[in-house]
This record gives sequence, C-alpha cells and structure tokens, in this order.
Amino acid sequence: MNGQLHHLIQVVDTCSKYLNGKSQNVLDDKHYSSLVFIKQNENTIIKKLMGKPTSELVIATKISEFQKYLENNKCKKVYIHLSVEEDDINLSAYANGIAGQLMVCEFNNYIEIWRNSFNYNGEKWDVVYYMIDRSNKQYKPVKRNLKEEYIKLINCYESLEEFALLIEQKYWAEFFEKGKRNLLDIPDLERNEINKVIQNIKWPFGGMGSWNDSPPYSAHEKGLDEDFKVKSNMLYNQLHVVIEAILNM
Repeated sequence: MNGQLHHLIQVVDTCSKYLNGKSQNVLDDKHYSSLVFIKQNENTIIKKLMGKPTSELVIATKISEFQKYLENNKCKKVYIHLSVEEDDINLSAYANGIAGQLMVCEFNNYIEIWRNSFNYNGEKWDVVYYMIDRSNKQYKPVKRNLKEEYIKLINCYESLEEFALLIEQKYWAEFFEKGKRNLLDIPDLERNEINKVIQNIKWPFGGMGSWNDSPPYSAHEKGLDEDFKVKSNMLYNQLHVVIEAILNM
C-alpha cells in the first residue's frame, strides 16, 4: 500500500478512536523520522490574494498533541476522503503523487481539510500534515453499504485472478487468489478494526515488480490492453471505497 495512504489511515483511525473515548495515541512510526501538523493563520488566503506575506502555525509535533487540538476545539468527527483520479493508479508508487487523499475534521460550524506530505531525509520519512482548507460548512460523506462494497472488492480480486491466468501471469493469479481468500477469512467485517482489514488486503499497485510493471505488456501481447486497464482500475477504486466505508462508519 502507498505509504502516505497507510499513514493517513492510521491518523484518521487513531484520532477517531480518541474522540470516541478510546485512548489512542500510538502510530506505527518505524519508517518515519518526524511528524508535524501545520495550519495557516487566519486570513492567509486573503493575504495571498493581496500579495502579502503569509504565516504558518505548528500546532502539533506528535499525534497526542493533534488529538488534544481536536478535543480542545470540540471536533465532532474525523473522516477520510479518498477521491481517485484517472492516473492515480500509475502514481501510487511516488511520494506526494496522489492529491485526493485527505483527512476531514468536522467541528461545530466548520470543517478543516488536511493533506499529508512525505519527504525522505536519507534514512526515514519526515511527515507533515498541512491544513489546506477551512470552510464554514458540514461534510457529507458518501453513504455506503459496507458489506455490499466488501463483496464487490472480493469480486475484483477474483476477476483479476482469472485475468492474470489469461495473460499467463501465474504469480499474480496466486497473488489475487490470496487477496480474495484473505478477505473471505474475516468473519465479521463490521467488528474488525481497520488495521486488521488493511493487514489482509493484498495491494498490487506500485513501481518496479508490481502489477503496474510487466503484466501490462503481457496483456498487450494478447490484445487485452483495455481489459487490463478496466479490471485494474476497478480494484484500485474499490480498495479506496472500502477503506472509506470502514473508517467513516
């Protein structure tokens, strides 16, 4: 899975649990060097339009401080918002390549929208969450039937398993079969935490050695370029739909 998406999932999950009275302030940070949350001071957008200097405010340097920020400002709920663009599937291997992975924090009369940025310092990743928008409105997440979306995800894996065999990619056929089996083995989806589901998701997209690498050429040799694109995009999109559905319940 894309590291930025995985980190965003952890932040949304742990903040949601904190606001619901479950003490959660631990992140899996073995690959990360630092974590900072930065918001723009009031009237920053107006200052930008006027060509005046703008300023930023560091509000947290660890997840527990950000949770306190949410609590002190009476945050009601934290959502994940995942919008998928056409070329995202090919950009998922690159740091800061995906624009539509956002955290939405809903307060009494306004929402804040946050996006993370990853920068490699030679050893680990420095992670910064920027508040990119604040507006006086409510956030309305897409209502989804989790069980129905989960079944669609399983069907996507099954479809790609069959397709991988068709283009003579045995390794990937086994990969998708394992992904399908992993999801079928989760007994009660709604009682499982997001991290348990994520651990069982087989994520094929990335750079060298991924489903994006040699399989497209195998499909091309058999005249199945469009089938490859359609089936791959269906899985990519459905993974995001299910992640949204679980976190935004």
